[in-house]
Amino acid sequence: MTESTTSFWLDRAGSWQPQDPGALPARTDVLVIGGGMTGLRAAQRAATLGAQVVLLEQRMLVGGATGRNGGHVVAGPSDSTSATVRLLGMEAAREIWDFTFQTVNAMREFVAEENVDCDLKFAGTAQLAFAEHELAGFEADAAVLQTMGIAVQQWSRAECAARTHSDAFIGGLFYPHGGQLWPAKLARAVAVAAARSGARLYSGVQVQAVSADGSMLQVQTSAGALQAKAVIHASNGWARRLLPELHDVLVPTRGQALATAPAEFMWDFGLVANDGYEYWRQMADGRIVLGGMRWRSADMGRDCDDDTQLDAETAAGLRAFLPAHFAKLAGLAVEYEWSGVMCYTPDGQPLVGALPGRPGEYIAAGYTGHGMPLAFMAGCCVAELALGALPTIMASAFSPKRFTTGTL
Repeated sequence: MTESTTSFWLDRAGSWQPQDPGALPARTDVLVIGGGMTGLRAAQRAATLGAQVVLLEQRMLVGGATGRNGGHVVAGPSDSTSATVRLLGMEAAREIWDFTFQTVNAMREFVAEENVDCDLKFAGTAQLAFAEHELAGFEADAAVLQTMGIAVQQWSRAECAARTHSDAFIGGLFYPHGGQLWPAKLARAVAVAAARSGARLYSGVQVQAVSADGSMLQVQTSAGALQAKAVIHASNGWARRLLPELHDVLVPTRGQALATAPAEFMWDFGLVANDGYEYWRQMADGRIVLGGMRWRSADMGRDCDDDTQLDAETAAGLRAFLPAHFAKLAGLAVEYEWSGVMCYTPDGQPLVGALPGRPGEYIAAGYTGHGMPLAFMAGCCVAELALGALPTIMASAFSPKRFTTGTL
């Protein structure tokens, strides 16, 4: 293991000083735990609805997965659509697609209304196959998506070669609605909007426990105690620390990424390969951001919520990937390497909603490496639920009740 360097997204996003929230209050309407995209969006929505809101982040705002991912926003489920239909049924799969489309639309609207400079664009995403079994999966997905009326294009080996500048891929599936963005810049803009609406955002404050206290919830923190009418758990890979009953449901999983020096421009769309284990895109300045290779590590990064380290085998795989598949990129220097903590669930779907057995507590977490097309609306919807309002949109497959056991 080696020490992780700073994320490209965070290092290059420019200096930023969040608004000073003042002293921690003794009580609030809504307390949000976690200062990433989900928590910030929840805080913004709750404050907009007129609630008093306090958000607590144990490190720095936007310092977790939101500032450390691959910079892709692709609608749809975390697994293939055909696999999701087999597991959950057509109706549930359609709900997931609708939820992610709603997320994408909400992000577009927010970026336009707030004039956010976060490089959000929708140039498409290509899912690429190395092996025949992947092509069979693409065929199944294309058939289901056609039934749903969702646009997708199948690429031949020749089209893959022409579009990717590589002979490594035997076929592909192109999603024209796939997008790319600078995630840390968008989340910072959400933080600014939340603070403007009255939310008080604290960094460097760790939540140690949440317990029932009459009609209120007692929240113990490293900065003292406060009471809240509702608590939203939005810390994703760290959420199970406060929710031990979900220890086997919310599994923190460390991923890794790198950013290269500027290269000859090759793609304006996003690319995904190896059943989703590798994913990359090119910035306007020519830098390539590549993530993946967890399969190279002995534990696949599972059960790890430490993003201060790099796995050497994963790092070696990432460094070798681009030169191995793209001749033009031989010798390309790597400028950044970093890790980030995702959160996986047993069925690949997030938990969004009220927590069973915990009155007044809500959760939006467990995106299974697919947070960007989910978190923006998940945070919004869980805030609405916490305030007794109907959620803007919801998917039944996201209900935390599905993991209810005798211990909850």
